[in-house]
Amino acid sequence: MLTLFVLALGVVATGLGAWREFRTAERLDHVRFRELTETVRGEIVQRMHTYQYGLQSLRCLYQSSEVVTNDEFDSAAQLWTSAKDFPGVLGIGFIEQVPQERRDLSNDRGADRMIVRSFYAPDGNGAWAGRSIGDLPHVRQAAELAAKTGEAELSEQMDIATRGETVKGFLSLLPVYSSASENDAPTHNIDSLRGWIGMVLVANKVFADIPASISDDVNFRLYDGPPLVKNQLFGSTAPVHSLDGPYCVTAPLQVGGREWTVIVNATDSFDHASRDLAWALIAAGCIVTLLIAYLLHGQSLALQQAKALSEGMTEEIRRLAMVAERTTNGVLITDEQHRVLWANEGFRRLCGYQLEEVRGMVPGDFLRSPNTNTQAVAMIQQAVTGGEAFHGEVLSRRKNGEEFWVDLEIQPRYDDTGQLNGFIAIQSDITDRVIAERRARALAEILQEAPDEIYLIDTETLCLLQANSGCSKQLGYSRENLIGMHIWQFQPDSAEETFRAKCEPLDNGSLDKLVFDTTHRRRDGSIYQVNVNLHRSRFEGRDVYVAFVADLTDRMKLEQQLAQAQKLESIGQLAAGVAHEINTPMQCVVSNVEYLSEVCVNLFEVTDGYRDSLCRPAMSWEERKEALEQLEVEYNYPTLRQDTLEAIVESAEAANRVVEVVRAMKTMAHPGSSEKTWVDLNEMVRSAVMVSRNRWKYCASLEMGLDETLPCIPLLSNHMNQVLLNLLVNAADAITDQIEKQMNDELGTIEVATWWESEGVMLRIRDTGCGMPPQVKRRAFDPFFTTKEVGKGTGQGLAICYDVVVLKHAGRIHIESEVGQGTSITVWLPGQHDDEEEQTCDISALVPQPGAVEPRLEV
Repeated sequence: MLTLFVLALGVVATGLGAWREFRTAERLDHVRFRELTETVRGEIVQRMHTYQYGLQSLRCLYQSSEVVTNDEFDSAAQLWTSAKDFPGVLGIGFIEQVPQERRDLSNDRGADRMIVRSFYAPDGNGAWAGRSIGDLPHVRQAAELAAKTGEAELSEQMDIATRGETVKGFLSLLPVYSSASENDAPTHNIDSLRGWIGMVLVANKVFADIPASISDDVNFRLYDGPPLVKNQLFGSTAPVHSLDGPYCVTAPLQVGGREWTVIVNATDSFDHASRDLAWALIAAGCIVTLLIAYLLHGQSLALQQAKALSEGMTEEIRRLAMVAERTTNGVLITDEQHRVLWANEGFRRLCGYQLEEVRGMVPGDFLRSPNTNTQAVAMIQQAVTGGEAFHGEVLSRRKNGEEFWVDLEIQPRYDDTGQLNGFIAIQSDITDRVIAERRARALAEILQEAPDEIYLIDTETLCLLQANSGCSKQLGYSRENLIGMHIWQFQPDSAEETFRAKCEPLDNGSLDKLVFDTTHRRRDGSIYQVNVNLHRSRFEGRDVYVAFVADLTDRMKLEQQLAQAQKLESIGQLAAGVAHEINTPMQCVVSNVEYLSEVCVNLFEVTDGYRDSLCRPAMSWEERKEALEQLEVEYNYPTLRQDTLEAIVESAEAANRVVEVVRAMKTMAHPGSSEKTWVDLNEMVRSAVMVSRNRWKYCASLEMGLDETLPCIPLLSNHMNQVLLNLLVNAADAITDQIEKQMNDELGTIEVATWWESEGVMLRIRDTGCGMPPQVKRRAFDPFFTTKEVGKGTGQGLAICYDVVVLKHAGRIHIESEVGQGTSITVWLPGQHDDEEEQTCDISALVPQPGAVEPRLEV
């Protein structure tokens, strides 16, 4: 406390002395700044008085002579226009007042003209001579004021045009009377006024040398009126940061009838009074104070160290005892014969023994488990026999017989003479860690032996860091050969750029995992489809991609079987309808053929009667005619003739209908090619509509809006036929459900349209069926998902459509649906590009070739 008191007292005394010195220096600065300010004001006033002396000398010239020639005026004016003695004088002139009429004092004399009769300019610019300046309000105002007062007056600042530039300036006007008079009455002065001696002054030159005369300690700005930028006569145009500071003064000036404002401020080089004494006082005071405080502190510290040393040793012993007693680890202290002397609370919690139960016993006799590793026991015995330390993991046993793992550390204890006097054993329960490590090793072995491929890929180099045995079995490479390989060496669809672009969502965190299908190439060159589940993780301190890869060969076979089952289901649903579509016209043909066979008998009777009539020569023409007419009436020949023609026409139409159905069935049933061929989508739509007609004609009317200008596009015709039939059958089923719900007989509508859009063909099938709720729409493309009753659907229809359109044709399929309003399914298929050669439709993909084996219908 004494040290702090002395330190505080010294700091306060030093601060007070320094504060007094700083205040003294600041007062000196203020006094000097005020003196410089008064100097600036005096210089400005003195400078303007000097120019007035020149005006007065020229006025004496005019008052002493009625006529002054230009040469006389120029000779006198030369004395007052020297740039060295009178800077800023642009010229001096005599301005004559030319009154237009006499007026008394109270009336306005604004109509009087002010003509520059003589003008001398040092640079030879005599453009002022002969000019009338009475039209300038500020010039006239200054002239009238000068005429009344008899003194030199200043005009407002104005822009003065010189050779090549325009500068800020003003006029100083001194009145000239017809004769000298001591009568200063305004009326007398105005009546005897001859004119004015005018001096044109450039402001920035008039006051340019004043700063040099007052050193660089201050700057000043001069304004004609309030301190506004537009009124500035002289000085820097940079804004003044503060007009209220201790070294910035704004003062008014009365000069030549004008109220000017001068702002004086200190510059950065303002010579402040020295503060060295104050800083020296601060430094000396701090040093002396610190020295005294240090001496006092040293004495106090020496006293405290002795006390703290004794207290510290006592506290350290107490802490060690507390740690040994309260630590979660078990601590045992034994003598040199390995008998227990002391055990802490952690040992009692860990092993379940009280100190009284084990005192004097050897720890191995009651802690060793029958399952303890004999090699570990031997190492412990060897260490303690030789008086050495031991550290390892040992299986131990609690009082209740439960086994647990401990991290055991045994250290020998020595007395001051270096003799072994016992051991200290520290054991930590690591059962959870050992179990976790064993589970981790077991899991690692499971993953290592998993049949699926598992890879760890370095995110920087894209090299394989780890690969399980499933990778070796699938690819045919040894595990050693796989480590260090790049993924594109066995993944033909990938390159470094494409793989990095694919993994970008994982790198920027927008996706947690990435799932995609690709192909792998075995060492023997064979290709197989795989599904990759990729995510980002950490392994041994580095970022890695973890890839779980599943072989899709079996799944693809299953999908093909399911697709075939769905096709067989569709065949069963459409077979009866197609048979009905063929049976109806065939019945018409059979009926008409039976009728024609009966008609032929009657027709033959009529023709036979005509032939008999020809063979009877004895009959007259009238008898023959009458006999033939009776024959035609008997067999009803006119009706027979008309019905025969109608039966033939109906049979032809029915036969054509059968031909159309059969042709459509052949087109839909054609297996097509394993590769894409250029086909007409419109023809495929018409065939699908024909084949499925029996499914929709009883519940809906079908409207087709096909763009006949569509080009052929590359398609897998067999797969696309399946898509068209699935969509049409689903539309018919949805309308049927809607009709059953509404309990009416009104037919729904199915609209089928095609058009060209975005370098491809758009196909839309829209129905007025029951629609889909959002939860059904989200799962519409999931395999095996169906809302139909058991036995009416497998849930593969839209899943196959998605597979064919998106995966096999790189197209798009989109569903828009609203419950109770219907569903619209839009399909986009990529078409012919501009840079491709013109293609023609592959007719063989639509019409079976002669001699081809009849395929079965696939729906």
